[in-house]
Amino acid sequence: MSNCIDCNTETKGCGLRCTSCAHKGKFNFNSGKQFSKEHREKISKSLKGKHPSLETRLKQSLVHKDKVCSAATKLKMSLSHKGHVVTEETKRKIGKGNSIANKGKKLKDIHKVDCTCSFCKSKRGELKGKNSYNYIEGLDRKYPLTFDSTLKEQIRTRDAYTCQECGFIQLEDGRLLDIHHIDYDKNNNNEDNLITLCRNCHVKTNYNREHWENYFNKKGEL
Repeated sequence: MSNCIDCNTETKGCGLRCTSCAHKGKFNFNSGKQFSKEHREKISKSLKGKHPSLETRLKQSLVHKDKVCSAATKLKMSLSHKGHVVTEETKRKIGKGNSIANKGKKLKDIHKVDCTCSFCKSKRGELKGKNSYNYIEGLDRKYPLTFDSTLKEQIRTRDAYTCQECGFIQLEDGRLLDIHHIDYDKNNNNEDNLITLCRNCHVKTNYNREHWENYFNKKGEL
């Protein structure tokens, strides 16, 4: 018995690396290989209709339990998904797959009492205040009286009832478009500081605020 030269865990054979490290990066026999379209289709057909057993899923769950991704790993994952757009067809397939898998099930069957997903945490009121993912210390979340429905409607009219980021147009009987403060100062209700956004784009601006502030300011200068 010896220890892996990468992670220092005990190896079962006479190799220098454990099974896990031996299949990573340049040591992986598939690393750098490009499978042909025909080969990928064969793999897809062979896996079609196959689902891992409950025992297998439990083993996979235990393997990843308490594992925390490093900052470098999170960055790699983020960069690998950058620019990736999920097509409408893929969204439809995902939705159809979820509806089939959950057909006939009640919400309590899918989400257990002690479920730790964001949906259940929010429903139990565990994501309010300081526990919210978007909580920022010292941030004033109250809007002044001047930021009323009349002002919001003026901005929507100015922007032709169109999201100034993705181009979504407000429907007559649909949800009203949001009004966003470019500099994130709720007391600055100058019309130059307000912009019309759809719900999805408005949610995006809760993250990386410095980027979005600079982005909308440059956009306004054009």
